[in-house]
Amino acid sequence: MECISNFAKKKTGDGTDGRLEVWLRFKVARQFLTPLTRLINMGFATKKRGKTPLGRAMSYTLKGCMEGTYPDIRVNPELVQLSNGSAVIPLDAVALRQDGVIQISWRPDSDGIACFHDDGVIVCAYHVESAVAGINETTAIRSDGRTELVLPVQLVDKPVHVYAMAHCRHKKNFSRTVYLGEH
Repeated sequence: MECISNFAKKKTGDGTDGRLEVWLRFKVARQFLTPLTRLINMGFATKKRGKTPLGRAMSYTLKGCMEGTYPDIRVNPELVQLSNGSAVIPLDAVALRQDGVIQISWRPDSDGIACFHDDGVIVCAYHVESAVAGINETTAIRSDGRTELVLPVQLVDKPVHVYAMAHCRHKKNFSRTVYLGEH
């Protein structure tokens, strides 16, 4: 009896058929995003049927944030989006680190783009290797022009990637994520 399959195995130079690379890309993206799930669930929320926030973030990450070739595949933290929407991003945002506190400032205005002074701003600090992320506990609003993020104890002596995003007062609409660098 002969086995018939519509999947033709195409060997690449390293002896694999490409499935290992796809699997590894998915695994690396998932490992990067998992500690950020709480934030992603807010920032990528959708009412579209069959679309989950984590699924949308995974799709974005797999399409535009992966670097390297098999087996050295990694996520570029500068390209990652933790939120996506039509709210106005915090303009001219900058972050400074002093010991275990990250101070973030931004322009309270919006260059005439329609937004509200009471839009919220969320800041996230993330250490990829230890898979620990923290967000600002105190509510920050656009008109404040600044906020602080007290780092979790696990991150006080580690470099972190810092992200910021804005949202409307009811957290129904988010802005795209702004990457503020590694601090």
